[in-house]
Amino acid sequence: MFDAIEMGSQTPASQPAASPGLAAVAQGAEATIYRTRLFGDQDVAIKQRLPKRYRIPELDEHLNRSRIIAEARALARAWSLPHVHVPAVYLVDPHRLRLVLEWIEGLSLRDWLRTRESVEGTTHIAAVLEQVGRMVAAIHAVGLIHGDLTTSNFIVRESADRNESTVFVIDFGLAQQYPIQSDTTVEAKAVDLYVLERALASVHVQQAAAYFAQVLRAYESGSSIENAKLVLRRLDVVRARGRKRAMIG
Repeated sequence: MFDAIEMGSQTPASQPAASPGLAAVAQGAEATIYRTRLFGDQDVAIKQRLPKRYRIPELDEHLNRSRIIAEARALARAWSLPHVHVPAVYLVDPHRLRLVLEWIEGLSLRDWLRTRESVEGTTHIAAVLEQVGRMVAAIHAVGLIHGDLTTSNFIVRESADRNESTVFVIDFGLAQQYPIQSDTTVEAKAVDLYVLERALASVHVQQAAAYFAQVLRAYESGSSIENAKLVLRRLDVVRARGRKRAMIG
C-alpha cells in the first residue's frame, strides 16, 4: 500500500482540479471530494486539495504537497493497525495535489445516529460507539493524532441485513504523528477526544453524555491502564479550558 506514495503524475498543480466525469460530492475549506469509477465497477474518491490564493504560490504548493504526502502516510499507518478501518490509498499524486482513495459507502456517524436513534435498539448503537472508541485508542497508541475527530469523519457501513455495522474513520488531512510517550502527545490525545465530545454534544444533545461515555469505556479498554489514566485526566483539564473560553467569550 505504501508504495503508492512514490506514484503520481508530473502534471503541474496549477492544472484545473475538476475533470470530465468527476462528480463533486463534498466541499470543504481545504479540499473537494469527487466520486468516480476508475477500476471497472469500483468507485473511488478523489481528494483534491485547494490552493490558498492569499499565500505565495510557491509556498502554497509546497505546503499542499507536503500535506498530501503526510495524509497518505497517516492513512497507511492507520490501515496497518488491527481493528482500524480506513479507506485504502490507491494513488498519491502530490503534483496535482490529489489522493485517490477507496470509496466508503455508508452514512456519517452524525447522520447514522440521527436516523437510528428512534428506530434502533441501544445494543446496535452501543456496538458502533464501541468501535469508535477502540479505533481512536488504537491510532492513539502509536502516537497518531487525527486532529479532526468529528462525527462527520466516521462512516458507518451496514451489512445487507443491517444487523452488523463497520465503522471507518476518514479525513486524515490534519493528522500528525507524535512521539508515542510525551506530555505533548497526552495533550493532543485529550484534545482529539474533546473534539469528538463536542461534536456529539452539538447534534445529539440529549444522548451526548451517554454516547461519549460509551466511547470512553471502549477507549479505556483499548488502551493501557496508565495511558488511559493520563489521557482522561488531561481531558478534564481540556474541558475546563473549554468552559473558561465559553464563559469569557
